[in-house]
Amino acid sequence: MKQNKIHLPSDSLIDAQYLAQEIAKAICPTGEDAKGIDCIINKMIPCNNFKHGIPTDLSNKDIKLLENILPDLPVLHGRMSKQEIFDFIEAYRKHPAHPKWDPWIIGEQQIFENKNKQHNLYIEHHKELRNAFSKGEISAVDDEHKSVKFLGSGTYIPRNEVIGYLAKIGLTTRPNNKNITPKIPLPLNNENQISENRKLNFKTKIIDVVDVVDVVDVVDVVDVVDLYENTVVNSNAVKKTHTRTRRDVLTPLIEEAQTLAKNPNDTAEIWLILSGFAKESRPPFTGTNGEGLKWKGGPQTFETLAISALRARLDRKKKKSSR
Repeated sequence: MKQNKIHLPSDSLIDAQYLAQEIAKAICPTGEDAKGIDCIINKMIPCNNFKHGIPTDLSNKDIKLLENILPDLPVLHGRMSKQEIFDFIEAYRKHPAHPKWDPWIIGEQQIFENKNKQHNLYIEHHKELRNAFSKGEISAVDDEHKSVKFLGSGTYIPRNEVIGYLAKIGLTTRPNNKNITPKIPLPLNNENQISENRKLNFKTKIIDVVDVVDVVDVVDVVDVVDLYENTVVNSNAVKKTHTRTRRDVLTPLIEEAQTLAKNPNDTAEIWLILSGFAKESRPPFTGTNGEGLKWKGGPQTFETLAISALRARLDRKKKKSSR
């Protein structure tokens, strides 16, 4: 499946998170919106040892052959059911000019895999943007149009620098699309607008993406859950179960992690993302220890978040939202 071009709004500032998302979408389209020949991933070469043949890349000659016969066949689209794919293959095999191999058409499984790849690419390229920022290759401002020291939540990159960055990594942009409405900072004319900008950034939960691969290494997610299953929170050196229901300084980070996660209610996935925050000592996190993730709850208050406490938090939030 061919790469897409990047969608960029016409604004002078581009949200860093939006840019990372668009890069991931361009490099690895899910295929849900594919049409015609873009729905054909590979060709399946007949082989006695494989029931469906061996997947092989399409050559330019193959593509030309397909383009000649596709107008005579059922229309291809990215959300085809198994029956639709079956009907297409049947019609394809009956066509007098069809090649001796079958096309591999994108289906639910491939779309699912592409979504996972796209998610990983999003994390990877947000990290690359942060690296470029730390090296001075790109600049950024916050929602008040002030220079920032960290490329994180609510930060924006000048459009001309975005275009230069995309060219450097081999991507191009598409013409402006009036339907694109990314979250961007508003012009600052008074204190009310500044306040509204801050509310906008909080509501949209623009997140800081961290590399969480180093956190787990080869440890399976289930093992991580089991490891901390019975751990309790340590506050002021006194062991106690974490039962608070009020919001605290840790709540926004948990909400950001839920925004990043594929499943916002998956404790293990949220834990891995929070572990990445803790590893970078992102406030209020101060690091990790044998019991969990260390964080500072106040001037003289130091606590440890265990995965069991995180699970309890997520469960309470889920129950509350379902009422």
